[in-house]
Amino acid sequence: MNDRLENPEVLIGIAKKYALRAGVAVVALMAVNSTYFVVDPTERAGVRVWGTVTTKEPVQPGLHFKIPFISSVDRITVSQQKVHVQPFTVNTVDNQLITLDINILYRTPDSAVFKNLYEIGKTGSDDLGPQMVSVIRDRVSRIIASKNTITISANRIVTGK
Repeated sequence: MNDRLENPEVLIGIAKKYALRAGVAVVALMAVNSTYFVVDPTERAGVRVWGTVTTKEPVQPGLHFKIPFISSVDRITVSQQKVHVQPFTVNTVDNQLITLDINILYRTPDSAVFKNLYEIGKTGSDDLGPQMVSVIRDRVSRIIASKNTITISANRIVTGK
């Protein structure tokens, strides 16, 4: 028996056999691990098969199954999130400079999950906040630029809601 183990060809054969078994076990574990996914309570998801969205409605929280190696899951956070817009200055209609520091709270309703996942920005679970900042700055700048400072001060309570 010891003479057999000292033979390099026998050792290589044994190593190949165990390497093959280990490789098959790793692939099997990967296949089993990629057959299910969990959607958290703060998320909704969409499933794509070879790039085509196959779910008609957003996938709700819980344990779900998919086709291994073929299906991919895109997630989006639907709980309340905050977007902070760094301070920026705007000229009013009466040429007064105003510095704005804006915070917006938002949440994604189930009816907007697929639009936000697949029609805004990149496909998948990228955070929408950074994509919203330039739109927020543009819209707020347009509104403030059409007002004079007296009107803004008089309606401060209304604009603060």
